[in-house]
Amino acid sequence: MVVQTVFITDLDGTLLGHEEFDIMPSKPVLDKLIRGGIDIILASSKTKAEIETLCDDLGYQLPFIYENGAGTAHFDKIHKAGAGSLVRPADRGIPISDIQARWLQLIPSEMRQYCRFLDEMDRGAQKTLLGLRGADLDRALRRSYSCLFVFTGSLTDFTALQAQAKQAGLSVQRGGRVCTLSGHHNKAVYLPEIRCLTQQGKQPSVLVGFGDSDNDKEMLDAVDIACVIPRPDGYKLSVHKACHSAIIAPCVAPWGWHEAAVSALSLISEQTHCTEHKGASYG
Repeated sequence: MVVQTVFITDLDGTLLGHEEFDIMPSKPVLDKLIRGGIDIILASSKTKAEIETLCDDLGYQLPFIYENGAGTAHFDKIHKAGAGSLVRPADRGIPISDIQARWLQLIPSEMRQYCRFLDEMDRGAQKTLLGLRGADLDRALRRSYSCLFVFTGSLTDFTALQAQAKQAGLSVQRGGRVCTLSGHHNKAVYLPEIRCLTQQGKQPSVLVGFGDSDNDKEMLDAVDIACVIPRPDGYKLSVHKACHSAIIAPCVAPWGWHEAAVSALSLISEQTHCTEHKGASYG
């Protein structure tokens, strides 16, 4: 039985290092996976321009989800055995002007005071927070559907802000470096389309997710196998998966990603063997 495997991966702190956002250390591994027929879908809070540049550096036009689920690009590159013609998923993002209007009208000022947006900061502060400079920084700030900010309140305050944002039709998510304000979407919203597109007849595909931060949680909870990449401070994201469907990488990115990928493929092989003989399933 042939199972179509799909890797859906966060970038910063997961496939890319926490400080050096270089895709090249992962290129040999990605080359081998792609040659083996595995779909690689990037899912990030990065902008469309940032991910396009990364794909150019890598040498592949990979499908991707950008700005935490606001939109997609190149989904026509996903393996689609028997799936027929592809209808590009509709973007979930709402324009920044609408986000800002809801923010000012619907979020109390006492909560907004804890939030400092990057577009209000000087260039030096932006460079320090994002670890980027020059054209890379420009691409990171050229956002269509989200705003980056730093939150200075308590964890209780942050939870309250998330609830208020949800009531306003917005979403507040915390990444590895900064927080993001956007429409009510996340990296998991396109998983049903991905499953439909990659299913081969009656045989469902296996979705493997990779992430390290809170804004990856919904995606990792929704995939079949969740790979958690630890952060340099030792933090490991908690996911709602059975122990046999969760992989904790032994080290930080990018090497932890490489190790988790090998473990995921081994687990798929084992579970496929069990399915053929005992009727076992993923998840």
